[in-house]
Amino acid sequence: MFIRVIGSSLFKCLHEFSRARQGAHLQFPCRARSCHGNSNFLHPVMLGSDPRMSGHKHRRRKSCYHSNPTSLTRLQCTQNGAIRGEEISTIKQFILDNTVVTRNHLTPEVALRLMTSSCRLWSAPSEQSSSILAHCGIDEPFWAFYWPGGQALTRYLLDNPGVVSGKSVLDVGSGCGASAIAAALVGAKSVLANDIDKVAIQAVKLNAEMNSVAMTTTSRNLIGRLADHWDVVLLGDMFYDKDFTDTVTDWLRCLADRGTEVLIGDPGRIFLRDHPVRDCLVNIFTVDLSESCRLENNGMTQGFVWKLQA
Repeated sequence: MFIRVIGSSLFKCLHEFSRARQGAHLQFPCRARSCHGNSNFLHPVMLGSDPRMSGHKHRRRKSCYHSNPTSLTRLQCTQNGAIRGEEISTIKQFILDNTVVTRNHLTPEVALRLMTSSCRLWSAPSEQSSSILAHCGIDEPFWAFYWPGGQALTRYLLDNPGVVSGKSVLDVGSGCGASAIAAALVGAKSVLANDIDKVAIQAVKLNAEMNSVAMTTTSRNLIGRLADHWDVVLLGDMFYDKDFTDTVTDWLRCLADRGTEVLIGDPGRIFLRDHPVRDCLVNIFTVDLSESCRLENNGMTQGFVWKLQA
């Protein structure tokens, strides 16, 4: 829930909640030994059912990854699922009423509806903001901000169109949809924007329409899914929690093993920076963040794009 915050404090507030992002009803699927085989989904493991859980550290790439019950509870989300037409109208109106169109970011080629200091929820008292959000059935609006990893990733795609041109692209945790929009703008064959937050999906649709690009959207949880093939998978600002990072990077390694190009945008957050997967990441792009972006993100100064090596 929002607290009375101004400027960068709002971002700190959202960062505290961001570990819940993209984790709806996750069973923490894991890989037993290898990605290779006929499985269309990483095998789910019931917590506490595996004797290896007790007193043993698991080697990356060969063992299942597990999470704890606290993380499972924290990552539950009610934002997923089908929504009615009238609810969509309410959500869209909320977005229109509480965001402004801006190009004041690292990718001015892409117009985005974002929440800025000129918007009423930016510094509204907690009671007022909570009431507004609850009335519309909306949780914390992560989709209303252009996070630094996403800015770096989107800038990279716009500067290097050949990375996605003519290819199928999945944008996981799409948020405001900037990276998905950039992929469409530079000629991707198909783009699927995925976010488990139903409000984010509507924000993506509004932003895509504003930029005159076509794409598909879904709020299904795709993390762990191997049945579909994408040429390129994009993730920006997804790593706020150790257990979730374990789960996501395990899935990403499976995709990379199968030939998918995995690109990650991140400003150097500890859960990716200090994770074992870091040894498999190659830095392919670095950009300095704007002064306002630095202030809004706890002084982080750069955005990085990493490519996951198979």
